[in-house]
Amino acid sequence: MSIVAALLCFSIGVVGQAALIWLATKIVRLDCTFREAVIVAVICSLLLLIPKIGFLVAAITFFVLLIKWLQADPVEAVLMSLVTCLLQLLLVWATL
Repeated sequence: MSIVAALLCFSIGVVGQAALIWLATKIVRLDCTFREAVIVAVICSLLLLIPKIGFLVAAITFFVLLIKWLQADPVEAVLMSLVTCLLQLLLVWATL
């Protein structure tokens, strides 16, 4: 049962992260479908499972995927990641 609970938590986290990525792309005015946001969220979430270097690898992959798939400039990719982080902080503060 604990494996099912872990997979459910991972899936909910991925869908939540994808929703925040999709919302951030709308704020930054990039063209992104929810499906692309889910794919980016799944890839980055799986990379976060790597011990010690997972955060760095996931951050680099996030920028590369934004630049390649969404045809974003590097400046837009940085702005997109900052907006995503800000939305995550607002979500955390709203739930406290």
